[in-house]
Amino acid sequence: MSQIFNLWLASIKQYLLISFFSSHPGRLPKCSPCLVLTISAYFLIVALLLATALNFFSLLVQVILEIIMLTILAYGTLRFRHKLERLEQTVSALIGTNLVVTTMSAFILYLIAPEMLSANVDTEKISPSVLNFTLLMLVWNLAIISLIFKRALEIRTFGASLIAINYFLLYEFLVVGILDLK
Repeated sequence: MSQIFNLWLASIKQYLLISFFSSHPGRLPKCSPCLVLTISAYFLIVALLLATALNFFSLLVQVILEIIMLTILAYGTLRFRHKLERLEQTVSALIGTNLVVTTMSAFILYLIAPEMLSANVDTEKISPSVLNFTLLMLVWNLAIISLIFKRALEIRTFGASLIAINYFLLYEFLVVGILDLK
């Protein structure tokens, strides 16, 4: 058990490095229990940070939808490129970096506008600095996703960016448009 925990700690270090464009998914250990721990930690962090802003069911649906979409996207693209052996590391990188970005975003948002993490946010009164911060975090997250797909699929930056942007648009369409969870 301690070996798995040590591998998971090594994974967290890699998630941080990937988030700051200093590593790639190939450096993550191939360890299914580590992936399960990462998914669990991601759900826990999201639940703790967003519990006041969303009801538990909405939060559960969003996290599960995100994990399923990232897994299907990784599986489909890796299968197309005949690189399925990279699936576990790619999914781990995608979820682990989302864990990093979500944690850092919420922490910074709490420092600059703690009212944004509550359920009673008046969307018409969101300050420009909060909007700019949110846009910055979105671009950062899309850049990370793009880097992960670029390295995992061994494709050009443009193609990887298209995958990341299309993923984001589809996710937002499903969450906001169809599920109306926000």
